[in-house]
Amino acid sequence: MYLLTLGLFAGTILLIFALKYLSSIFSTRAQVVEREHYLKLAEDATAVNERLARELATVRADLAGIKERTAEIQHVLQQVE
Repeated sequence: MYLLTLGLFAGTILLIFALKYLSSIFSTRAQVVEREHYLKLAEDATAVNERLARELATVRADLAGIKERTAEIQHVLQQVE
């Protein structure tokens, strides 16, 4: 009976340490997965930012063309008056 009680006590201590070890393993794996998701999100955001910068440059070029044509139309209209 004494050995059984001693074995249960030692088993309980070993079980506590094993659970703590497993908990740290799962926590570390979750952190790694979270970090990978964050890096993917950052890469996606960078790609979207680059695409938007290219589109903005295109819109600015188009707007500059429209301004030039509007100025030409105003000049022609002033000449007609």
